[in-house]
Amino acid sequence: MNAFVAVLSKYLGSNETGQLVVQFAEVENLCKISIEQGQAVYLSIGNMMPEETLAFIAGKTPSKAKFIPGVTARKKLATPINDKLLALAGGPATQESFGAASSIPSVGVSGSGSVSPEKLAQVIEDFIDIVGPLGTVLSRKILEKIGGSADKEMPVQLYAAFLSMLHTEIPEEQQGEFLRRHQN
Repeated sequence: MNAFVAVLSKYLGSNETGQLVVQFAEVENLCKISIEQGQAVYLSIGNMMPEETLAFIAGKTPSKAKFIPGVTARKKLATPINDKLLALAGGPATQESFGAASSIPSVGVSGSGSVSPEKLAQVIEDFIDIVGPLGTVLSRKILEKIGGSADKEMPVQLYAAFLSMLHTEIPEEQQGEFLRRHQN
């Protein structure tokens, strides 16, 4: 288990309330994760929104982490993001979302590895088939946002973030099938 997974595991799923502040190597701004009774309810880096932050931290290495107890969240997401955080950190999903369905695809991110440009091309082509021509622009913008490229191998953790962000752009009735086709 890596250090980031260990820190997240300590506070996620516990009864702790506070703010976990994480410094990532070579990132100027701090990542702030709001935790209420063991549930990650919000996160941000600088002015980034939560989904952007999740994509941005994929594959990053934390250099320091500090938990500040008692700090309450000023903003909250609709559902806790424990599983998303653990998946991006390379740990197992907790499956204890307390009834909240997680919208991140459960891509196998334990361990290292990468996804080929051919696989990325298949995912993007499928995405475009579902959402139409706008899918070309959306997929390119998502790749830019997460720092990925369709022409290069992509780390599995970054691929999980990419799939998650594509997934949110697909009509709900087609999301499940899209994930089944591209999770492995």
